[in-house]
Amino acid sequence: MITSVDKVNMLKFETSSKKTGMVTFSAARYMTMLSAAEKKGSVSTLKRNLDREAQKIKNSGADSAQINRALQKIKYIKRKADEKIVLLNREERKKAASKRAEDMGKKEEAKKLKKRVHAEKYFRKSNEHGNILRTALTEKDELNKNDYSTFPAGCEVSTQQPELTPENISFEGAGISTSSIDIKA
Repeated sequence: MITSVDKVNMLKFETSSKKTGMVTFSAARYMTMLSAAEKKGSVSTLKRNLDREAQKIKNSGADSAQINRALQKIKYIKRKADEKIVLLNREERKKAASKRAEDMGKKEEAKKLKKRVHAEKYFRKSNEHGNILRTALTEKDELNKNDYSTFPAGCEVSTQQPELTPENISFEGAGISTSSIDIKA
């Protein structure tokens, strides 16, 4: 049987960090794994993996600004993991209270508690989904800013597209035979 801890461990934990290269750390990937973790043990395992990842990044020898940014992301994810542990504990306590109320014959109270647990779990899940989207969009913006933002001196960039006309389109190398077809209505 595969437990949720095993699922987290099966995912590859990789950070690209060469001695003189860039540090690339995907916070969105870890946020997704955090969202998938349903037990406190899985969340704790994820936090330990983040600690290892932070150590790798510190030892990478990359630019200090990149290292600091990656460590900020790791710190953010660890805060979210701590929040999730608190919420999971709260859900667990409310489930236990619901079970006790049911055992004591207080069906009405048990029903209310179950409904409340269900609503809190729904809001927790939607909040986690929002966190994933937020971090993914932030990473996308960072990539867009870093990629192609500066060009070497003397390099001209043309943004004009060539106009496509039937005369300048060639199918010679593609192995497509061209013939004209007249369609009459």
